[in-house]
Amino acid sequence: MSLIQNDIKIGKSYVCVHDKRVVGTFYYDFGKDIESTYKIIENGSWKNNSPYGVVHRLASDGSVKGIDAYCLNWAFEQSGHFTC
Repeated sequence: MSLIQNDIKIGKSYVCVHDKRVVGTFYYDFGKDIESTYKIIENGSWKNNSPYGVVHRLASDGSVKGIDAYCLNWAFEQSGHFTC
């Protein structure tokens, strides 16, 4: 199974729809210690120990400007604390 197929299967793949068609997609997850690569932070630290959201694999078909900002703003609204 591909990474994208798995994202869909586990319910963490999201799409952006404009004029009834998909124009963008991204992976989003939220929780505590959900991203193993963020367990060790060099030359810095998390602001606090609260759960956080992550955005990965953001893509657009290029037909609509601002899809990236829309997706990142949506993710921030979900968690108030996220990284990508």
